[in-house]
Amino acid sequence: MPLFLFLFGLIVGSFLNVVILRTQAGESLLGRSRCPSCKRTLGIAELVPLLSFLALRAACRFCKAKISWQYPLVELATGLLFLFAFLRFEDLGGSLIFLWRDLITLSFLVVLFVSDLKYGLLPDQFTLPAIVIVFGMNLWLGMPLWSLLAGGAAIGGFFAMQHFFSNGRWVGAGDIRFGVLMGVLLGFANGITALFLSYLIGAVFALFLLARKKVGLKTEIPFGTFLSFATALVLLTGSWFVDAYFSFF
Repeated sequence: MPLFLFLFGLIVGSFLNVVILRTQAGESLLGRSRCPSCKRTLGIAELVPLLSFLALRAACRFCKAKISWQYPLVELATGLLFLFAFLRFEDLGGSLIFLWRDLITLSFLVVLFVSDLKYGLLPDQFTLPAIVIVFGMNLWLGMPLWSLLAGGAAIGGFFAMQHFFSNGRWVGAGDIRFGVLMGVLLGFANGITALFLSYLIGAVFALFLLARKKVGLKTEIPFGTFLSFATALVLLTGSWFVDAYFSFF
């Protein structure tokens, strides 16, 4: 079962790459995959997750254009996330709905992570459906309604205040919706912990880039990537970070 979930994650990751790229380009998700450079239709041999990238040596078989590392990295990351989700599900002895909620949520988080990292966007066509799906599944799983609503209102409201007082300079409108997603996914306590972690990880990363002179003080950093990472981390570790956070203080 762990191997199956990992392989399934690789396949889903390959599809997520298509979703990310075609959504940004305004193209339909239907239709055969093509080389972005020469537009030649790709066969099955060119579409095997991870293996095709390695076999083709990161270049198109037809025009020899370089293949972005985004493809294997997203595939591998999704496969590993699915594997970790299964291990967590097995430890907790949860229902299949619990596992499916995590797999669906992690897929959305991968898309949002890459979209913000690559394009600086947290598209509503991903965030809003994720909010509805996750909220409904969490209610089905018996999570307290007050915690979901309080988490969504607190984190979404936190970003909404920043957006209002800065006229959108500090955070974008997409961060507000993502904050609501964090709350209805993780609940109040875990959601606040994920928010704290995202700022902590973002600060460490920004200081590292400043020390390496890769960015300046006014350089915009895609904060949605840190929100996505921290949300996935807290989702997969459960209350461990919450307990560690409160025990530390």
